[in-house]
Amino acid sequence: ERFDGSSAAPPLLYSFPVAPGTTVRVNLYFSENAAQFGVDLPGERVIDVLIEGQSALDNFDLLAENGGVLQQ
Repeated sequence: ERFDGSSAAPPLLYSFPVAPGTTVRVNLYFSENAAQFGVDLPGERVIDVLIEGQSALDNFDLLAENGGVLQQ
């Protein structure tokens, strides 16, 4: 589910055509800036990432992974 302040947001999907037999490496980069929407604690924003219908990240919590909101 995409987080844009609305619980009715559709899933965020990307599609990249790749020729059959091609090896592809997928790098995922995250920027956690949802604190502006009041999401600043681990467990408040958990996502799943699927690649070709297979789970790449299940119940991934970026805030829990990096230790919480970035302190400046």
